[in-house]
Amino acid sequence: MNQVFLVLYFIIFGALAFLYNVRHKKATTLPDILLMSLNAGFFITATIENLFNYSDMHGLITVLLASVYLVVSLTLHKRGLGDNQLFYSMLGIGLTLVTVAIPLQLDKEWCNIAWAVEALVLVYGG
Repeated sequence: MNQVFLVLYFIIFGALAFLYNVRHKKATTLPDILLMSLNAGFFITATIENLFNYSDMHGLITVLLASVYLVVSLTLHKRGLGDNQLFYSMLGIGLTLVTVAIPLQLDKEWCNIAWAVEALVLVYGG
């Protein structure tokens, strides 16, 4: 039951961090970025702690959270909502979560290979 409240907390504070700026057409500030980052960090840490017995799912949960940030970031950018700071902040949080998910899900050798592939994708993507 506490995971349900954790998800509600994440949605409320995650949306507050950027929807106010988008609606009122204000620039994203450092406190907004910190709120988004801390919200994501708190949520993934608490979720992994709640689902401690399901260690095979930790990487998947982290990738799902990363995909939420990446999809919201790209959607806002595509529709011209928010500023570049918001876009890059959410994109950065999403990519950081993908990087964190790799050692949570994979073994030693595969972790190194996955990080190398991620590095190639990031370098190629610009």
